Amino acid sequence: MHAPLSGFSYTTFDQKKVLSSIGKEKALELLRHMFTIRQFEIMAENIYLEGLVAGFFHSYIGQEAIQVGAVGAVGSDRGHWITTYRCHALALLTGCTPTAGFAELLGNQLGCAKGRGGSMHFVTDRMPLGQGIVGGHTALSTGFAFKSVYQGDDLVTYCFLGDGASVQGAFYESINLAALWSLPVVFVIENNVWGMGTHYNRAVAMDPIAPHLGGAFELENHILDGMNILDSYQLFKEVHEKVCKTKRPVIIEAKTQRFKGHSRSDTEYYRSQEDMEAIRHLDPIEAFKKQLVEAGFLLEEEIKGFEKQIKEELYKNLEEAKKGAPCDIGDIESGLESN
Repeated sequence: MHAPLSGFSYTTFDQKKVLSSIGKEKALELLRHMFTIRQFEIMAENIYLEGLVAGFFHSYIGQEAIQVGAVGAVGSDRGHWITTYRCHALALLTGCTPTAGFAELLGNQLGCAKGRGGSMHFVTDRMPLGQGIVGGHTALSTGFAFKSVYQGDDLVTYCFLGDGASVQGAFYESINLAALWSLPVVFVIENNVWGMGTHYNRAVAMDPIAPHLGGAFELENHILDGMNILDSYQLFKEVHEKVCKTKRPVIIEAKTQRFKGHSRSDTEYYRSQEDMEAIRHLDPIEAFKKQLVEAGFLLEEEIKGFEKQIKEELYKNLEEAKKGAPCDIGDIESGLESN
């Protein structure tokens, strides 16, 4: 029941060659991003449990290698980044500071949406709001890709969706138009096995998803081990370069697992203790740390110091975020645009 699932044809790369090509500085940047997201989510969940965060809370813990690899390979300024309500990680990768992220959770004016969006609706200049309607944001993504062609901005749109969203009607309309009009958009299906508490084999008629969709719409497609940061980085790097040239959509299905429930209120009765132990052995951060040590990029003691520094920085960010003034109801229309 855990990823990476066997029996699929994954797009993989020589790990040593990829690590050698990106070098120590880039590798440490990827590790920093993954660890920052992990610790941000842990601390955010803690303040949620303290009753300081209203609404729902969806953690990205376990899936960090996918979006870190994507943004790390492409660069946040070279894409439109669109995702679901599980949006904390992508926001942090595309311009939201940890302070602004914590403040948004706390509902105050230092937040990335001035406290008006909360956990499900982070926003940055490169990421137009975490989307709450399952599958609805895929149409937005096709629209952004059309905008790139119309205005000639040379950006590629990246749309992250779950396995549950992959069977929504809006997604099929969106991918059909993207294929028909030849739009520069990459649909990334983060298949974390569970659509809330329903296993994807009970909800999705095709397995794997990407090759079936790719065949139907005659699009390039890949299956990615979403627990492997180096495979993620290299695949997104190559896909981005190709889409920039061809202006054709690509579908990526990232096989992954979330280490937490669908949301904080999820009891997770559908996963056994044995399942969770097997899943946690796939931790993308621990796997990458081991690769960095073996490559001689870092010593284990250096990693501990590296992690300690990030935790201390995030603690300061949280304390700073708590100083923000409460969300101002009179400011509710600020930032809205009309034509």
